Amino acid sequence: MLRISNIEIYYGPVRAINGVSLEVPEGRIVTLLGGNGAGKTTILKTICGLLEDQPDTGVIEFMGKRLNGLNPEQIVRRGITYIQEGRAIFEELTVDENLLMGAYVRRDVHDLRRDRARVLNYFPVLGQRLYQLAGTLSGGEQQMLVIGRGLMANPRLMLLDEPSLGLAPAMVKEVFQIIKTINEEGTTILLVEQNAKMALQIAHYGYLLEAGRIVLSDEAESLLDNQDVRNHYLGIATEVAPKGVTRHKKKKRWR
Repeated sequence: MLRISNIEIYYGPVRAINGVSLEVPEGRIVTLLGGNGAGKTTILKTICGLLEDQPDTGVIEFMGKRLNGLNPEQIVRRGITYIQEGRAIFEELTVDENLLMGAYVRRDVHDLRRDRARVLNYFPVLGQRLYQLAGTLSGGEQQMLVIGRGLMANPRLMLLDEPSLGLAPAMVKEVFQIIKTINEEGTTILLVEQNAKMALQIAHYGYLLEAGRIVLSDEAESLLDNQDVRNHYLGIATEVAPKGVTRHKKKKRWR
């Protein structure tokens, strides 16, 4: 569905993305992992046309058609929605008005009602708060709202940037379960997430990004078992116990 081929991106003289290539197959969840400053968000913004400068080299294709040079609205109309980190909502609008803002490019009123009902089925708490100002919601409810607003565009591909950021552990599990359900019902997802373990548990495939380069890619299950990934990104180190028994010791979680 999405193919990125050898893109390079500069911020002034600094090369932020260095020859990155990746693919997102239709109907799958692909996760992009890496530390702060690795370039994950830059890649998402580049796909959506949100950077002032286009990639210096490389090609971005969606459903076989080139995205390079399109503006953000044109890209949304192609079927891509970007859920940025930080829960950017319209605080002075109601929950219902926020949801409708996600559908601003649509004209299919009947399908719009169907998709609104679908979003409220995913997030019943939003149905209870439809006419409440969005700025009065809890952090977890705001995260649900931004995902729901993105779904109102009826995307074929959803780009999610740090959906677990700042959420309580119980809410993180709920949000990730909803993301998995959204995918199972037909929406392809490219997920950027620092909670590597949670991301790999729901993803089909993963890429590891360091200093603007892809340094490792594999099936998500294989990445979960990869010792380097476990040591540096999942917060689990191995040590050899007496009598040759291997056990695992928790380290400080990588954030």
